[in-house]
Amino acid sequence: MVHLHVRSWFSFLAGGSPPSALVAEAARLEQPALALTDLHGIYGAVRFADACRQQGVRPIFGATVCLRRLPHEAPFPLVLLARSPRGFQRLNALLTGAHGASYQHDYLLHLDASRPDKLPSPPDIPLLSWSALEEGTDDLICLAGGLEGRLLWLLESGQGAEAEAWARDLARVFPGRFYVELTHWERRGDGLRVERLAHLAEALDLPLVATNAVRYARPDDFPRYDALNCVRLGITVEDRHVERAQNDRAWLLSDRDLKLRMPYPQAFRSIDEIAEQCHVALLADEVTPPSARLPPGQDPPRWLRHLCDQGMQSRYPGQKRAAAERQLEYELSVVNDLDLAEFFLVVHEVVAYARRQGIRCAGRGSAANSILAYLLAITEVDPIEHKLLFERFLHRGRKGMPDIDVDFDSERRNEVILWMEQRFGSEHAAMTANVNTYRVRGAVREMMKVLGWDLEVVGNLTRFFTPWD
Repeated sequence: MVHLHVRSWFSFLAGGSPPSALVAEAARLEQPALALTDLHGIYGAVRFADACRQQGVRPIFGATVCLRRLPHEAPFPLVLLARSPRGFQRLNALLTGAHGASYQHDYLLHLDASRPDKLPSPPDIPLLSWSALEEGTDDLICLAGGLEGRLLWLLESGQGAEAEAWARDLARVFPGRFYVELTHWERRGDGLRVERLAHLAEALDLPLVATNAVRYARPDDFPRYDALNCVRLGITVEDRHVERAQNDRAWLLSDRDLKLRMPYPQAFRSIDEIAEQCHVALLADEVTPPSARLPPGQDPPRWLRHLCDQGMQSRYPGQKRAAAERQLEYELSVVNDLDLAEFFLVVHEVVAYARRQGIRCAGRGSAANSILAYLLAITEVDPIEHKLLFERFLHRGRKGMPDIDVDFDSERRNEVILWMEQRFGSEHAAMTANVNTYRVRGAVREMMKVLGWDLEVVGNLTRFFTPWD
């Protein structure tokens, strides 16, 4: 069996297990494929893809988005699954638009005219608009229903006609790719809720699909899931809250156990049908770095040395030349041994372009320890004068590509991104994101607060941890 709706703990503290644990449990249950549907994003996708590769499970990539059709309506979740690389690209575009539009909406509503420098924080819930969906859903599959969906809310509110209209609208926007989702967490009334959704799908001739709406890998993971939700909600484990789980039944079930909860054969046939449609290879077997532009007759090591020699003339015209030249020879030997000359040339090209266009930029981080980066005008800190250690940035024992962080003027950064895509090709340019995680001190502090410890005691105990613990 395939699980199509799994949420990891990378998503707004809305899951209790990391992707690796979810995939390991799927492999133990001999499930051939698994879908990750993080809330508001694809935060765990890379870790998920890597874990699936190691465990021999086929990954299906998706996300849980919050859709609001009209301004006065409450938002409700939909699960979107990518059928192809094109669908994955469209999913990312929808998510980016939802985050951006939500920030813009929040900005317009809350900007203090007396403090134009004080921008509001983005809202907690990025909302996807109906118009964004209507712009295109090619190669996306939609699962709507479940225990949190608008279909069930309308049915339980006695609005059967509205529920039918909502389902028809989604079926129109996702032609042949819309499924009414059945979920059963063994709460009181879940059986009746599933029955209502199944009757609606039958009346409208829409396909059903069974999901577990997984929140954590195994039963023993529930306390962590509940604690993370309490952190998100700002409450203790003694507090009641409508968003806390009513029971501990949302783990990754076996095929047999899920069928016992929902005896709808068609819903299980749809699982396999959907899984067969979804083919997205997120991780390339081999990464091919972009190539630098070289003058005729030059190779990367020789051209890199030529540019560094030019930089030496302007950077070290006086007494420090001997020390700088010794350091340069050492760094070039390391870079050439690691076959990284072209990497430095590519970064130099990007920075040189920005400077020609008058776009402010500066390299930072450990790359500032390199005289190579300084001579190429990637960084502006003299590593000789400040006695910086090159090995903190690069050494012969390093595996993988080094990291050179360059900051660009935020108002013109898009110009650099567009040029990079044109210069190196879209296959060699990508946007990256930070994933925030708790360190030990922060995790201990949050768990103590959730368990109801006095804040003064929490502060006194956690001060013994260093900030980087």
